[in-house]
Amino acid sequence: MGTRVNQYFMYGILVPYNWYREWEQGTGRSFHAVFADFMNDDVDTDDISCLFDGRDGRFIIIGKVLERSADDEYLGSDQPIRVPEFDEIDKIGIRESVKKNFDLEGQFHFYFVTQYR
Repeated sequence: MGTRVNQYFMYGILVPYNWYREWEQGTGRSFHAVFADFMNDDVDTDDISCLFDGRDGRFIIIGKVLERSADDEYLGSDQPIRVPEFDEIDKIGIRESVKKNFDLEGQFHFYFVTQYR
């Protein structure tokens, strides 16, 4: 059994891994059932995705994937990573979408994450 890797460059909000469990207890619903499409960045969900740190269970990033590597490749392996131009209107749209879908507000940042699974 090998380790798979993907890299993501995102704009979003970082929440503790157990946040989804608190959400489940508060609503009585299954997070994974309700938000399954948001955990697949190939599905159109207002351009919002949930990136779980499932291996270590430290965090979840909820936001927009700006750049994603192909499976088992690294961003920038064949050329430098180009950071997309991003203005305040783009940031507001992502924050509003996260608020609408997940009822989360707070500090949003850019994140570069390597995910092993």
